[in-house]
Amino acid sequence: MQSQLHTAAIQANERQVLMLIAQIPDAHSALAKQLTDCVNEFCLENIIKVTDPR
Repeated sequence: MQSQLHTAAIQANERQVLMLIAQIPDAHSALAKQLTDCVNEFCLENIIKVTDPR
């Protein structure tokens, strides 16, 4: 899912990013909230950075 999230963020596909975030397990709800906040604040570059596989 990390690579899908990365690709969606690069493509600025906010709808897809949010759909993928919704799939994050409840055990990682803090991460999901932070990522959702990034989308809502138009900070997709932050998601690109944290999902970069390098």
